[in-house]
Amino acid sequence: MESISDSWIITLRNLIIKNLKENMLPLPVSKSICYEWALDLKLRKNCDTILYTSCLYQLAPYINAFTKYIEKFGVSKGRFSSLVSIFSKFSFFIQPNKELVEKTNKILKNIANELSKVMDFGYLYEDEPYSGALLYELGFEDEFKEYAEKVVELFESKNIKKIITVDPHTHYILKVIYPKFVNFNIDVINYLEIIKPNKKVNLTATIHDSCLYARFLNMYDLPRKILDEIGVLRKEHDIITAKDSGGCCGGPLESLAPEISRKIAEKRIQDLTKVSNNVIVLCPICLANLSRVASNVNIIDFAELIG
Repeated sequence: MESISDSWIITLRNLIIKNLKENMLPLPVSKSICYEWALDLKLRKNCDTILYTSCLYQLAPYINAFTKYIEKFGVSKGRFSSLVSIFSKFSFFIQPNKELVEKTNKILKNIANELSKVMDFGYLYEDEPYSGALLYELGFEDEFKEYAEKVVELFESKNIKKIITVDPHTHYILKVIYPKFVNFNIDVINYLEIIKPNKKVNLTATIHDSCLYARFLNMYDLPRKILDEIGVLRKEHDIITAKDSGGCCGGPLESLAPEISRKIAEKRIQDLTKVSNNVIVLCPICLANLSRVASNVNIIDFAELIG
């Protein structure tokens, strides 16, 4: 197994930062992929409460596609010049899985539709920035702080008072990490804390918890409560799906060491299928990372069940 190259880490850092400066996204994709899912919903742009995706669900299929090239070319010194070329011509080389694109867009629509039943909110569309979570998760704290200040400045220019997050990485970054690095006084709440779905779902499944939701944000029980209310028969295991011992999906390590990430994901799938072949996830990174190694396993995002 290849070791993680210091040169690749520095190169990846520079690529991410360059792109964040250009379009406030970590990858050189069209900004339109972030808001196309919401065009027919006609959400308000001018509202002090916003639904904030950080474009993470929308980026997941592209991250998966790019990960294949990282696996192909490796990250040892001297072998990643091709990756830099691919990154610079991203739209030409990277073809995301269309089914995953459709899936992630539907997930966001379901969340927006459920939220609209209980509250008023808006959406920034083309002005929505990425949160900068990847910079922090990869250890680039100085760069993260600088970028976070720009994000906060944008939110303040839009007079945002409350942010509704849809994934654990964004929620953790805004709720816990931003206040440690920047002056951030905007109220942050997760969609799981708001929605009140009333549909019934005939499904037996197990849960792959987000590490952040379960162990860092005290949101282990909340999704289970909602699943119980809509009729999902949960299958649990005292180790595999327990709060303190449930395994990781292997992300976001895929950008640094995709082979290691894959092995972690394969082990997690192996464990989960001992409980059920239907696996509910609550995170776009988990959805992408487990989906790329799962065969004969039904990976279902939580939000697919509420809409």
